Amino acid sequence: MRGDGKRYRFTVRTDAEFDGISYQAALQPPAGERTILRLAAADFVPTWHGRVLDHLSPPDPSRARQVGLLIADRQWGPFKLDLRTIELVR
Repeated sequence: MRGDGKRYRFTVRTDAEFDGISYQAALQPPAGERTILRLAAADFVPTWHGRVLDHLSPPDPSRARQVGLLIADRQWGPFKLDLRTIELVR
């Protein structure tokens, strides 16, 4: 991946529901520099509508049904995030 210096969140959902629990991991790839980013299941925080759900454990990667990226922390303006691949590795 190659970033623009902004903060992002990578999200994983373990069900097909749009309004369900989302597991989020923060990332901030260096601006203009290609890098490999590895996230462990323990890096993902369970959330629902922006609220952290402390009573849940990290996601089971084998149950991932949806993935997504969003720009984080109410950053305004243009953004650019280049991705070559997203890969689930056990």
